[in-house]
Amino acid sequence: NDSYTKRSTEYLQSFFDNEISVLYTINGTAANIVGLKAILDRFGAVICSEQAHINTYECGAAEYNLGNKILYAPSSDAKLTPEMIDDLLDKHKSHQYIPQVIAITQPTEMGLVYSLDEIQSLAAYAHGKNMKLFVDGARLGSALASLNVSLKEMMADTGVDVFTVGGTKAGAMFGEAVVITNPAIAEDFRYMIKQHGGMLAKGRLLGIQFDTLF
Repeated sequence: NDSYTKRSTEYLQSFFDNEISVLYTINGTAANIVGLKAILDRFGAVICSEQAHINTYECGAAEYNLGNKILYAPSSDAKLTPEMIDDLLDKHKSHQYIPQVIAITQPTEMGLVYSLDEIQSLAAYAHGKNMKLFVDGARLGSALASLNVSLKEMMADTGVDVFTVGGTKAGAMFGEAVVITNPAIAEDFRYMIKQHGGMLAKGRLLGIQFDTLF
């Protein structure tokens, strides 16, 4: 509730016509956990590429903390496509899991950037399957600079449901922002961050960094 955090949140809100919900976590792993938790129920599964951070470099944090299964698709460049997801869903059988979230990393773990058309295509595919699109934006600043587009064009206009904004890899000492584009699914967001150890007691230190970077 400090002035710095409010100002950085207002900056993020300026890219969206609809109301969004923003909270800040101490690191990317916590951001991914709470961002995914907000859009998963107990039986939901997350679909990602095999190289995705949530599947490789986070010590199984998402599956351990959430109890949700991660399904990964083989990928030569760490990107996901609707066709790859179709292949996974074709193998789905009743009682195994409920596919609820498609998760991508922007840029990918191999340094490739999803185009706006690719993101929009995945969002449309997800929504058509009654799923949500989550974007791990640990290096989001690099993607925006690479494509020379605004946050509105990359996130608001493409239909992304939840995304993170990485501060650590953009020059901050620590911290990530989690943005949920539909506040209706963020009612318990603050408690999720607290319960999963991602809340910084001196939250203004996150707000100051994001306010400065923005």
